[in-house]
Amino acid sequence: MVGVVLGNIFLNPLRTGMKDPGTVSCSYRTRNPAAAGFVPPDVLATKARFHQLDQLLCTRCQGLNHGAPIPGVADLAVQAAEDGSRLVTPEELRNKIMHLRTAKAFVVLLVDLVDVSGTLLPRLRDMVGANPVVVVGTKLDLMPAGVRPDQLATWLQAAVEFKGIRPVAVYLTSGRTNAGVAAAVAGIRSERQGRDVYLIGAANAGKSVFLRAMVREMADMGSRSYDPAAIGAGRRLPTASGIPGTTLGLIPLPVFSSGGCLVDTPGVHLHHRLPHALRPEHHAALAPRGRLRGRGVAVPPGGAVLWWGGCVRLHVAPHRGQHVSLTFFGPKSLHVAEAGGGEEAAGGLARGAPGAGGVGACSDRPPPPPADGAWFRGGSAALLERGLSRPRRLTKPLAPGQPRAIADLAVSGLPGWVSVHGSGAGELALEVCVPAGVEVFWRPPLPVHVPA
Repeated sequence: MVGVVLGNIFLNPLRTGMKDPGTVSCSYRTRNPAAAGFVPPDVLATKARFHQLDQLLCTRCQGLNHGAPIPGVADLAVQAAEDGSRLVTPEELRNKIMHLRTAKAFVVLLVDLVDVSGTLLPRLRDMVGANPVVVVGTKLDLMPAGVRPDQLATWLQAAVEFKGIRPVAVYLTSGRTNAGVAAAVAGIRSERQGRDVYLIGAANAGKSVFLRAMVREMADMGSRSYDPAAIGAGRRLPTASGIPGTTLGLIPLPVFSSGGCLVDTPGVHLHHRLPHALRPEHHAALAPRGRLRGRGVAVPPGGAVLWWGGCVRLHVAPHRGQHVSLTFFGPKSLHVAEAGGGEEAAGGLARGAPGAGGVGACSDRPPPPPADGAWFRGGSAALLERGLSRPRRLTKPLAPGQPRAIADLAVSGLPGWVSVHGSGAGELALEVCVPAGVEVFWRPPLPVHVPA
């Protein structure tokens, strides 16, 4: 149960009339305006006097609801609040869910469909023990037009099983359009068998958005998952924001008449994801605003050097007798620019002065930003200050005939991927440089239509 700190006085929610304390993720406080949970003393006292603490939002949550980039968790780019006070650490947030290793619970693993490789939690069983797991893919509305949900669900299940997770079921949903939510909620209610339901996932995987959609579905009297308990819980729902670290604690909602809670949890911060190296003001420019669209680039036989979003550098080696094309799926802010080809591509990446990655690191800078503005509002410049990693070489065998999907190249935390198509004899070779500390994945191709 969450209490209220009034100066140095602790107010018991049961005595102050706080009807649903679980919907806030931290204690209220009247000191340190930059801290999570801060409420002006006069506002807090008034709400407590009239038994309206269940209607109170702290200053931070109010700002997040209005799109303000307010960090709550110490990250690679932000180590402290604006006033220098300490932020919650990712390790502290992770520890809040470690009790699931021994507790009896039903786990819903949320995976961002536009960043599957970056949000599919590694070593999940170390956090949730032997509890049953349902996988929910989020942000289906952002996937490219023409994608078949059944094929995408099969692909996602294979990716999850490759990580050693045997899910009870896999669902694809969109909290914005409500697509797939009814089926997912019905499945979760059917399989939970009286257990508390915990939503687990990487930061910004869509947990709070899915929770809000799930409660709305259960509060709908026309839904097959209708539960009257969800009507009261739905009046106060967790804040959803594009800033990693919005939820700072466990938020239990009593939405099941038969007993048990639906629990929102803090996002797991994976340091190999690109957003954790960004400052809060750059997150909004990186977020997709609609369906991802592919931009195809035919790579000439002499090879090419391409920049994606001003922070990912791809070098396609010369490939005589091969047909190679790359399709970049991502938000409009992730522009694609060619930095060179021919002799420059043949020269490789490991040249110039050593970068942050040491000898042989990618030290080149991207070409000037496109005419319509900076690389996603200057976010790439902040990333490049960290330096680029050593080039990672990726190879795939080709086959004669029509060009076909060979693999996807995914950068952890980047909303999108690069689809690689090719045909011919021999092997295709690429080298990739990303901001230092960010992971690159070479994975089976997603079943999406690639424009000609």
